[in-house]
Amino acid sequence: MIAYLWYLLVGKYATTVSSRAAYALARFLGNLRYLQWRKGRQCVRGNLEVLLDGKSSPRLVRMLVRKTFVNFGLNIVEFFRFPRFDKKYFDTHCEIFGKEYLDQALARGKGAIFLSAHFGNWELGVAAYASQGHPITVIALPHANEKVERMFVMQRARKGLAVLPTQAALRPAMRVLKENGILGMLGERMAGDEGVPVEFCGHRVLFPKGPAWMAVKTGAAVIPTLNLRHKDNTFTIFSDPPILPPEEGKDEEKILTVTQRFATFLERYVKRYPELWATFFEFFQRQSAEGGSGG
Repeated sequence: MIAYLWYLLVGKYATTVSSRAAYALARFLGNLRYLQWRKGRQCVRGNLEVLLDGKSSPRLVRMLVRKTFVNFGLNIVEFFRFPRFDKKYFDTHCEIFGKEYLDQALARGKGAIFLSAHFGNWELGVAAYASQGHPITVIALPHANEKVERMFVMQRARKGLAVLPTQAALRPAMRVLKENGILGMLGERMAGDEGVPVEFCGHRVLFPKGPAWMAVKTGAAVIPTLNLRHKDNTFTIFSDPPILPPEEGKDEEKILTVTQRFATFLERYVKRYPELWATFFEFFQRQSAEGGSGG
């Protein structure tokens, strides 16, 4: 209930004040959370030290840890400002590169999977594509609080996004792809037990199996996509060419190939913009693939 009331208050404020005041609140909340949450600071610091190969000064690492919290605060406030974001906002604040890749994927008639990560403002990135007239269904891990979850679903629906909860997503998601539709998924954080062991930032870790499994089973193209935040809170949304499942080999080999290609794509950008990767747990320890088969 506390979480629900907190989000309700933030949402009410964010939608009624100016953009400048909303962003001031976001920075305040990000800094406050940075100061309050010692364990979170430690986890972000540990992840950053891996991304930076241990070559950065403690001062720079501390600065990047704080920026990570502030950027996430900006994400939250922007998410609740969705009702104020119309097509004009997306046209003026979001530059999209790689739109032709979606056209190429859909021309194959087997659907497309926008595969992203907890990087930049991923919610806004998929909403920007939806504002271009693309119906998109996103798969999202439900919030533990039912009232908060309903609030989140409503926010996404306001931008034309249908939502499938992770635990019940398989059949309807496969149907979306078979009807040549578009799925939006996040591909680096484990939400279940089955993972694929990949090389990522010098470590062997598990990435979720689901996105590549669905691509292999349906023939859908995976479009690696990220959203880069700029200092003025405008965005560059960019995609790599589609990853198509290999035609030869066993399914497990195909799944590994698709997942590794996404991991390699993501690695390039988390190393370059580490403060945009919103990961507040010990990623490289919790998702380590050492000693396990990965499912």
